Order: sequence, then structure tokens, then C-alpha cells
Amino acid sequence: MTLANAYAACIRCVTVYATVSIFVTFVPIQGNGRAHKLVSTGEANRPVTVADAIVMTRLADPQYIAGGPPREVATFCPNGTKFVVIVRKGNLEENTNEYLLLLWKTKDIFRSQTPEILVRMSSSSNRPAIEDVTWLSDNDTLAFVGEQTGTTHQLYTIDVRTHELRQVTKHDGNVLSARMSLDGLQIAFVAEAPPKSFFDEASLRNGVVVTSQRLSSLITDQAGGSSLGESLFFQSQGHASHRIELTAMISSPWGRTPFLSPDGRHIAILTRVAHVPQTWSEYADPLIQHLASQEVGPEQYSWLGMYVLVDTSTGRSRILLESPVGPYGSEVVWLPGSNAVAVAGVYLPLDRTSGDERTDRRKNLYTVEVNVETGAITKITDRALTLDRWDPNTNALVFEAGRAKGRTEGAATVRFHKRGNQWEETSEPAKAEAEPQIILQEDMNTPPRLFAIDLITHGRALLLDFNLQFEHLDFGRVEELHWKGTNGREVVGGLYYPVKYISTRRYPLVIQTHGWRRDRFWIDGPYTTGFAAQPLAGKGIMVLQLPQPDEDEGQMDTPSEVDAAILDLENAIDLLDSRGMIDLHRIGIIGFSRTCLYVKYALTHSHIPFAAASLNDGVDGGYFQYVENLNLPAFAQFEEGINGGNPFGEGLKSWVARSPTFSIEKVETPVRILAPNTSTILAEWEWFAALTRLAKPVEMIALHDGDHILEKPWERMVSQQGNLDWFGFWLLGEQDANPFKANQYRRWRSMRDRMHMQH
Repeated sequence: MTLANAYAACIRCVTVYATVSIFVTFVPIQGNGRAHKLVSTGEANRPVTVADAIVMTRLADPQYIAGGPPREVATFCPNGTKFVVIVRKGNLEENTNEYLLLLWKTKDIFRSQTPEILVRMSSSSNRPAIEDVTWLSDNDTLAFVGEQTGTTHQLYTIDVRTHELRQVTKHDGNVLSARMSLDGLQIAFVAEAPPKSFFDEASLRNGVVVTSQRLSSLITDQAGGSSLGESLFFQSQGHASHRIELTAMISSPWGRTPFLSPDGRHIAILTRVAHVPQTWSEYADPLIQHLASQEVGPEQYSWLGMYVLVDTSTGRSRILLESPVGPYGSEVVWLPGSNAVAVAGVYLPLDRTSGDERTDRRKNLYTVEVNVETGAITKITDRALTLDRWDPNTNALVFEAGRAKGRTEGAATVRFHKRGNQWEETSEPAKAEAEPQIILQEDMNTPPRLFAIDLITHGRALLLDFNLQFEHLDFGRVEELHWKGTNGREVVGGLYYPVKYISTRRYPLVIQTHGWRRDRFWIDGPYTTGFAAQPLAGKGIMVLQLPQPDEDEGQMDTPSEVDAAILDLENAIDLLDSRGMIDLHRIGIIGFSRTCLYVKYALTHSHIPFAAASLNDGVDGGYFQYVENLNLPAFAQFEEGINGGNPFGEGLKSWVARSPTFSIEKVETPVRILAPNTSTILAEWEWFAALTRLAKPVEMIALHDGDHILEKPWERMVSQQGNLDWFGFWLLGEQDANPFKANQYRRWRSMRDRMHMQH
């Protein structure tokens, strides 16, 4: 996950929805250039369901699953003779996510595309069953982090010749990322702190002194875990692992990998800084400026990241680069000899610079070589490139064009060689040395498929059609919609047409906020929490997928951010209405994460008469969330920023005018609220309690331990299928005849009857 996405994203339910099972199996198909495909026994020629979205096979890259571009599609072994790809799909019967690690031999892919299944693993937690795959230098051993159902996350290796699977770590907690030295004798890994009680023997006698603890952690008595960050460990063969103490915080959703040098002597790792240097506010990127300006309280850490270097023999660490990583990810590759490391997507320090050099460093992201002994920095390039790997066959650093990691068709491969003390871009390698490009091809109307492209002949082979069963489903057509937003700027979103669309009919509309991309095939939307675009289209509902909140206009954390978002969605509705496409009296809206604020503001301040709304694990600019999170200074600044001050004294006047909670009596829309885990119930409580007290139609669903972006199939059914039912009821007057849902519709009919009586 990128820094931009990480910042913006800011009880198992007693009702279990019965679903139609769709069994998807891997079946090899030989010959005639056909791919290894996935086939289904599901019913043909029917609309898409939420179950289809859950059991859909996807590339398993975590950043791709979270709505962004994949960090890596295929992972080649050092000599390029083999590569692996990870795929995943949900299992509704077992409430697990199933992962496959697939192996291709490079020389065979243009003759026979059937892969070998190396590993099958299933996860019953919110963690991937297989991730963080790397090759060792023997070209036959793969290391990865993973888990089986009901177990903890650990480091494994597999020999691709013998299929011997070995669990390498036996750590008490979950291993989140790991790297092995090239010979496999040393291991660096990051593990989460195991949860524990605040009440040890001393605090049972004297109480807990409350300082920087989160309120939700105190109430649930969950010290440790992610609230304490993550710990770095080092292990040599024949020795137990030991923890390496760092003064910075590792916990970084956009990068926690411990990049271990080939000789095992050093670790480069990204950390969050406790004290932001004053000069960092000079960098030109608006998001970097914004984060650099935020207060960081005692025992707190900024969202800005910086690389440190650890000596594994002494455990001591020092700053590798005293400058932040950019907002769109960063990569690290160790160079041969282990005395230098290449780092991409970073700014360079501004200290002791002036003139044109300082100007360039303020605005440019760089790829640099850093000597780990002397700290000397050598620029490699300031081009927008993504660092991929070191190619031992050509002694070159290999990049892809662009900063969005992941192989896409047409993305050029760029190589840099070092000549003397300088790095130079060089031409493509000779034909015998060229590896094929493995790409994921998809767009808003084309399901993802995996291709290999010969960079010399430009021939291509279809390696994997992820979801052949889609040929028997009725999808709503998707188009990109352009309209005018604030200051006349163009806003771009995605419009899902109802299945069997009739141009003379006005349709109900559901607006899904947060994150349109035209290059992605989304059944549900950019995230699995709340969104259900194609299932809604299958019910005869038009769906508008709004873009990501604009982070480049200098409006974040200001009242203008919310005003712009509301104007954008109102203008989109006006455009669709002017074209005769939607029914203004049947409009629903879904908020998730940061955009719950926009939805709540729209429900209390917009002229649009929303017929139904869904709020899913999000911020709201309310007083209760403000005091709940005062121990998170960045969150407090966010709430104060969007409401024009703090809610005390004169500042309260601005809160009364702007905070949706203080205008909640204006809400006339039925609201469904989802709290994905017990820690988030507090954050959602103010709106549920206030709407209940005002006798407004509201329903709140609490899950036990769901993630912000929901992973487990049953939780996704509660969230996504629940929203499908919710909008079907309020926008279409539909009620599912499934007897398991009888209580649900009884509640909703009661809400509707009370609404009619009040009006």
C-alpha cells in the first residue's frame, strides 16, 4: 500500500446469510495456446452475485487486493529460468481464503502454458496464506511467509524440485515479513508484538497510568499487537532468533520488509519517524508537506517514513538516508558484494545544499546507491522508474517505467549499469538474456488474465484466465464518466450500467465513494468493505464509482476538502439526471473509511434527498471520535482541520456549523452502519446512538475481528450482501425470500413504517 492510500484509508454478526455455493477448481488445459484456466459449475446466464465476487480468483498481491496497482505480478528466480505467481480466492463454506503458488518454467511458456502448483495454503485470519515470496541463490528454493488455517504466520521454504515444504521460523507471534541471506543461513524478520493485558502485577496494585494509550485499547484491555508497532528479529543458522531494538517504529502499512544484505551483515528497513526535520516541509509534494506539518506527540510517530540501516552483528542502527520516502512507494535492492544498496522512490536530504541542487532535491524523487560503510550517496536516476531487481546475468539494475509497480502491457524495461563511479542507462540485453515480460491485463470491462510477452519477437502467450466462469454471467457495462468539479477541474469516475439497460428508463443510483481506476476489473469496487457494484447492477441499479479523494489540491484536512467532495458528487448526480438516466428519489450512497465523512456531510448538508445510505468503518468529523482519538495527534489535527478549529470556546461555533454530528437531526435517510471489529464500535457509536435517540431509521452491525478492508468471506457477506439487500429494500422495495433473512426484513419494515408515520 502506498503512503497516499495508507493515509487516506484512515463480533462476527449473529446473522449468517445463506448463499448459493460456486465451486471453482483449477484445471489444466493443454495445447493450442490455451491457458491454464479456472472453470465453474455455477448456473449460467445469470446476474453477478456477491458470492461471485468472493470466490473470484485474483492475483494475490496485497497492494492489488487493497485497490492499488500490484507491486509484483511474477517473481523470477535469479537466473530467470523460472517464475512464480500467487493467486487467491474465497471459500464461503469454510470462511477461508485459499492461495496457490504457481510455477512456470520460462523456456516452456510459449509452447505449454500449464503451471505447476507448488503450494496450497488457506488462511482463516485477515492475513494472506502466502505472501512475500523470494528466491534464494540456488534458483530452486523459494522462501515465503504464510499460514495454514488456524495457525500463526511464519516463514517457510519450498524446494521446487522435491516439493519439500519446511517451516523455518517458530516465532510466538505472527511473522509479517522476512528475508533470508542468499545462502539461507541468516534470516531477518518482522513480527507483531503479541497482545497482552495492561494489568500486570504492578498495575493491578497501582492502576494503569494513562498517557498515550488509545481509548479502544484501554477498554478492550489489549496492549501490544499493532498498538506497540512491530519488532525486528535476526536469526543465524543453529541459533535462536533475537530481537533488534530500534528507536523508530517499524509499523508501516506501505513497507515493513527487512531487506537483508546477501552476506547477512546488514538490514535496511523503513521506519516511521518520531521527529520530523524542519526541512522536510520544503519538499514539493503536497502530501509530504501536509504530513510534515502535523504534530507528533510523545511516544507517537509520523506517517512519514525513512530508511535505517542495522548492523546484524551488533544490533546497532543508524539512518541510511535522512530524507523521506515518496508518497507512491519505495523499493530496495542490495548490490553484489553487500557493501552498497540501491533505494528507489526517495527524496534526497536538503541539508548542506543550495541553488539548483536544492531545487532539484525538493521536487524530484530519486533512485540512489548508498554505500553502507561510508554513507556516500551516488545518484542513479531521477526518472519515474520502479526498481525491480539486480540482474546477475547482465550486471545491471532492472527497472520498469513509471512509479506504479506491476507489469502492465507497454511498460518499458530500463536497465542501468555502473561504469566507474557513475550509473548509465544501457540498452536491452541480447536475445539470449532477455526474460519475457509477465503482465496482468484487464480493464473496466475485461476480467484479468495473465500473459507472457516475448520482448524480442513481441509474441504473447495466455498463461492464466483467472475466471472462466465469468463467460456465463451477465455483467453490467462499465463506462468512464467525466464531469466538472470544484474550480472547473475535471472529475473522472466509473459508471456501472444496470444489466439489460434500457436507455429510456430512469434507474435507481448507488454512489460508491473512494477510488475509481479505469484499468481495473472490479466486481465489487476498489475495496471489499461495503461495495457491491456488479451485484447492484444485476438488481437493476446504476452504480457510480467516485474517484479517490484528491490529495494534490492542498485541501486535505481543511473544510475545502469536504466542500469539494460534496460538490463533485452533486454535480455528478445533476449530470446523470440531466441525461434522464437516474431517478432522483431513489439515490443511495456508500461511505468507506475517509469518505464516510463526505457521506455524513452530504446527509446533513446536501440538497440531494438520499433514499438510503451505508457507512463502513470511517471517520466522521464528530466530537465523539475526536475525544476518542486525542492520543493520536494526526487524527486530532484532521478533525480540527476539517471543522475549522477545536471544539472548545469560540471554535465550537465552527464545529456546530460543519461537523455532521451537530446537524444529525436533519438526517431523513435510512442509515446502515458497519463496525468491522470490536475496536471500531466506539468510533461508530455516536451516529448510531444519536439516530436511535431521534427515532431515525438506523441499523448497526458489529463484527468480531474484521480488518478495515474485509478479508474473510463471511464478513464480506455481512458487509457486501447486507448492503445489496439494504439498497434493494429501500430503492426497489425488494425483499429476499430467503428464510434466513426474515428477521432482517422484519426490522427494516418496522423502520419504514415508523418513517411513514412520522411524515
